[in-house]
Amino acid sequence: MEAIRDHCPKGGLRRNLGCHPSNDAGPRTAAIERIPDPAEAEAVWEKEWQQHRLNAACERIARRVNARHFQVFDLFVRQKWPVLKVAKELGINPVSVHLIAHRLTKPLKKEVEILLKLLS
Repeated sequence: MEAIRDHCPKGGLRRNLGCHPSNDAGPRTAAIERIPDPAEAEAVWEKEWQQHRLNAACERIARRVNARHFQVFDLFVRQKWPVLKVAKELGINPVSVHLIAHRLTKPLKKEVEILLKLLS
């Protein structure tokens, strides 16, 4: 038995093989605390689903409206560019940016409602 002890690392064989956590590993989290909260998972899923519906509605609207108008809408509303930046980049009047955004918002909302009915 002494011959085995002489070859085992200090602190015992099990400790060095990882069977026991070392003292310097820091605080451990209980398994129950690592399980995600179902309410949080549901909220994340719902947010992703709403984003998916919005993206689908935008794709459908983009096919029906002037491409330039949809570009203004996308930059200003969806990507949240400042109105002056959109106007400057696209060479249009800042008032036009607001007008286009306003005019495309109503059909977009209607399209989202249609998708809600289709997917429900």
